[in-house]
Amino acid sequence: MADINTILQELDSGNAASGTFFCSYDVFRKIYDMEFRLQKRTGISNYVVLMTVSVENADLLGEAMEKVRTCIVSSLRESDMATECSDNQFLILLQVCDDENAVRAIDRIVDKYNAQEDSIKADITYELHEQ
Repeated sequence: MADINTILQELDSGNAASGTFFCSYDVFRKIYDMEFRLQKRTGISNYVVLMTVSVENADLLGEAMEKVRTCIVSSLRESDMATECSDNQFLILLQVCDDENAVRAIDRIVDKYNAQEDSIKADITYELHEQ
């Protein structure tokens, strides 16, 4: 039987990945539900972002999505989370921010994608919703 110190040491082992937490849609939904309950209690604003990626050549969509995913993970905070929710969309939860910072965070992703020399020409749009 483990004691609390052993369990805490295991939890704090430092093996957490760096960058934004990227997870499956099912995991995203469960964490979102917990965050929504916490937000109702604390009143701290979170933003949900639906990001859509469109390319002219459908054969290149998978490659474009992977590059956008890399930009998401490297551009947002470790406390934020994201998931791929369809073939051409990402869902992002920005924790503890306001409208201005939410737009700034998403613009950082788009700018980083567009700055890549080998990026596929894509139209990246997004919708913001405050929680």
